[in-house]
Amino acid sequence: MEDSDFDIIESISRLLNDANFSPNECELLLPKLNTVVQKTSQNEEYRHAMSSSERVWRLLSRCGDPIENVEHIEASPERRFWYLRTLRGVVLLARNLSTSNQDLPQSLLLAEKLVRRFNALTISKNYEHIELSLYSMLCELLFNLSRISVVFDKASFNDTMTFLLYPFDLVDKEPILIVYAMYLRNLSGSEEFLYYFLKSEAIDKVLGYFVRELLASNVKHSKDLLTEESDLENLSKLETIEVSTFTRIVCHESFGPFLEHFQSSQPRAYFDYLKMAQLVITSSSAWDKFQLMGIMAWCFRVFESAVRDVEQYFALGTEDEGKAAIIHHSLSICLDIISTLSQFEHVRKFIISYKGVELLVKLLHVLQQNLLRVNMLKQGGNGIQNMKVTNMNGEKITSQTILHSRIDFETGKIKSTNFPECKILIIETLGFLTYKNKEIQDMLRNLQALELVLSNCVIDDNDPFIKERSIMCIKFLLDENSENQQFVAQLEAKQAVQDDTLAAAGYELNVNANGKLELGPKRNVIN
Repeated sequence: MEDSDFDIIESISRLLNDANFSPNECELLLPKLNTVVQKTSQNEEYRHAMSSSERVWRLLSRCGDPIENVEHIEASPERRFWYLRTLRGVVLLARNLSTSNQDLPQSLLLAEKLVRRFNALTISKNYEHIELSLYSMLCELLFNLSRISVVFDKASFNDTMTFLLYPFDLVDKEPILIVYAMYLRNLSGSEEFLYYFLKSEAIDKVLGYFVRELLASNVKHSKDLLTEESDLENLSKLETIEVSTFTRIVCHESFGPFLEHFQSSQPRAYFDYLKMAQLVITSSSAWDKFQLMGIMAWCFRVFESAVRDVEQYFALGTEDEGKAAIIHHSLSICLDIISTLSQFEHVRKFIISYKGVELLVKLLHVLQQNLLRVNMLKQGGNGIQNMKVTNMNGEKITSQTILHSRIDFETGKIKSTNFPECKILIIETLGFLTYKNKEIQDMLRNLQALELVLSNCVIDDNDPFIKERSIMCIKFLLDENSENQQFVAQLEAKQAVQDDTLAAAGYELNVNANGKLELGPKRNVIN
């Protein structure tokens, strides 16, 4: 590295700090700067030597120092063009060097200075080619500088948000979105940045854009995200980056208050974020205990609120499809998240310690008392042709008013007023909690949940596969628990339990040596 290279960078630095610079001077210096930039791109030894020089980084940092009379630059299109072009050359050089050294530029707050300089030059947001090119190049530099660690300064947060908001008035954002999203993903690695980001009034313009684009981009992706086989391999590069960013956000302590704010002020945005959280959380099993606790902290609050809403809804005794849709949407999402995460011991302990077992059983009682069991015997292209609908006691429902309030007979779809696919998620979660846990097995018996689960060992189109989930839950409830086995044996003696349910769970009713009924493991009969 020659002294002349330092001289070039120093001359550029001096020029960029003079609002009265001459465009002709830029034309003379830029070819020399381009030569230095090319050498850093093509010669690894040269790039390493230059990136290790504190003098070089100090000169580059000076290019972001506050400048007076910025309006003088803005007043002349020619002057503005050459200034932005020269600044872009500096950013390009810094970008190349930052691949080898992030510590020195971070210590000099290079990122913060250049962001502040860019904001000052683009207040009017002309969005011409040179301005967009500079922005894109600056995103690349910021991404490089934040790859290993994010140096966040609360005092610079407003400048960072101004920079992040820059492209959202642009019609065609596509060319810069990937590098932008990569930088935002790095920022999301900072707990402190997320704290302020999730409290920012402008967050929906940034985060909301990506969430809505991801939810709307391809319906197939949403379906893939919800399948066990999916590992997000079907997503585009941009979508994968967006999912990675949101994964960090849903684990943060401020995500709960963030959701609460949107629930009251922007319900539609609230459900977008809640749905995105569901897709991200239920698509991965790679969570550590801190992330799980972060998720459960807000998800359990949503669940508690939804349970209260369900109780109040059915207490009113009205069939309000609009209100039911809102409650059902929120309830089904948080139940899906809780059910999925119940495979983790830390989550099971969380649920138990916060009296989640009692809350789940309480909700199951409410739903059991108020929901209709639906058996669609035949469903053709013209809607439902034959069906059987009963209440919790197995009594057939014939009232057309009630039937039409719960089922759309034209489409064959069960309405939100019957809260479809909620009971199955509760029972699935109870199964996780009950497995090899004598305390929870006994608790469910004392809460009259054993009967509830047994009564759901039937086919019900309102909760597809609830029979299978209930049988599995019964199996866990009876496992090495003589009290529960005796309780079910007494129900069986009263013909309150179907023989095939017990058989499917691996048990059968026998008469012991004292002539008393008892439940025991099913014996294999050899012919």
